Amino acid sequence: MTTESIRIQIYDHSPRFIRRGLDRDRDRKNRLSKISPSSSPLLSTSPTVKNYKRELQNWVDDTAEESMPLEKQHIQKEILKCLKNKTEELILEDYDLRSIPPLSALKNVKKISLKNNKIEYMSPHCFNHLTQLLVLDISSNRLQTFNTNQLNDCKTLESLNLSYNQLSQENLLLNLTNFQHLKELKLTGNPILNLEKLDFSHCQKLCVLQLNSLQIADIECLDLSNCCYLNQLDLSFNNLKHLNCILPKNAKQPLQINLSWNDVNDQEIKELLEKNSMIKIKTHINS
Repeated sequence: MTTESIRIQIYDHSPRFIRRGLDRDRDRKNRLSKISPSSSPLLSTSPTVKNYKRELQNWVDDTAEESMPLEKQHIQKEILKCLKNKTEELILEDYDLRSIPPLSALKNVKKISLKNNKIEYMSPHCFNHLTQLLVLDISSNRLQTFNTNQLNDCKTLESLNLSYNQLSQENLLLNLTNFQHLKELKLTGNPILNLEKLDFSHCQKLCVLQLNSLQIADIECLDLSNCCYLNQLDLSFNNLKHLNCILPKNAKQPLQINLSWNDVNDQEIKELLEKNSMIKIKTHINS
């Protein structure tokens, strides 16, 4: 074959080759244009996600934790699975966690349960960016301090469970002003002596309030007048002698108060029931 014929063959075929290449590029662009940013594989390599994965890995590598490395690796996998699948629940119960793993990238999560661990402290930013969070359960841990400022991004929170920790009234800072959607608050089994710092004036949607098994002897400062949807108030296993709190005004539904294992006078209970037909009171005698 001569050199001239070779040139002719290349010249004759190259336009078709170029057209095929252009067609492939056009098809690829069309396919990519149909991929939403959330489903794009490039998402997993974004700087934000990379930084989060690095932060999570640092938490796994932290030798100060009591948790076994295999347990922390399992937790890491669960969190990354939750991140990848955009699941709405993260359940990390019954480990030996002393701290809360980084969770800020789980922007779709609605429920987090960390109960039955050994959590002693929370970093100030551990719940940042969790704007969809509805339920947070940190019960049965070793928390000695808690500040709702750590939940500033969780304004849609409906249920907060801090039961069975080591929270005293000095170290329990509950500013509920921004939690107008809160329906459940559980403080059972903490060494709380008084309720002076609890302000429920903005909790109009509150339905369940558990203050049982504390060490309170007086609830005069407890003002529930704006909690018109409250239907369960548990004050059992305390040292109460009077039911002298301010109960809801303009109640929308019946309110059951559990006074079991207190020393409230029967006559006082009787008089209260006669005045307010929306209230039912449970004691260890009639339970």
